[in-house]
Amino acid sequence: RFRIEDLVDGKPYLQAEVEFIDEPVGELPDTLPHAARALAVEYQRLLSQLTRSTAPARPYPNDPVALSYRVAVEAPLTPTDQQCVLTEVSATTRLVRLVRLLRREVALLRHTRSVPVPTSLLAATLRPN
Repeated sequence: RFRIEDLVDGKPYLQAEVEFIDEPVGELPDTLPHAARALAVEYQRLLSQLTRSTAPARPYPNDPVALSYRVAVEAPLTPTDQQCVLTEVSATTRLVRLVRLLRREVALLRHTRSVPVPTSLLAATLRPN
């Protein structure tokens, strides 16, 4: 991970000065990785059930840092939620935020039985024919 400190002007392509960010785990409760995995698996199960897809599930990593990024990539997050997850300072705080977000998403799938629209489609400009 890195943070952009400054953009470098006068180059034919975009360049920046960056600061590399440490990847600490933080004080990880024993139950947190299991909760994140369980919610991610449940979300994928519900989504597969609603869309009638049968994509094979890949196992989640044991490393908390890798787990936090894998769950973040697969979670149906808005750009704002994605940015909040990215700015968390440790794998533990990322997993805490992701567990909260996945609880919301699992509850929405269970109660509405509707599949979320990819946020990339929401950014498209609608034009009348």
